[in-house]
Amino acid sequence: MALLIIGGLALHIAGRTLYGAVIYRYRRPWRGPVALLVLAAVTLGLLLAPPLVVAIAVVSLALGLTISWRRATVNAGQPRD
Repeated sequence: MALLIIGGLALHIAGRTLYGAVIYRYRRPWRGPVALLVLAAVTLGLLLAPPLVVAIAVVSLALGLTISWRRATVNAGQPRD
């Protein structure tokens, strides 16, 4: 159960990073891989935790990443063709 919860966020981070890099040309493409490394480090500690604890930790991490991404400056121009 823990791997499913954490894997969903990992898939979201990877997809968002690739999408942003291809469409909007991120100025800071390192945020996605760093977020995945943080998630991998947290995963080791959460494998034996109850699913509710895992979900709370993953939601907290996702909230922190969202705040971090909202503060980042992204090229606000039109998507490239």
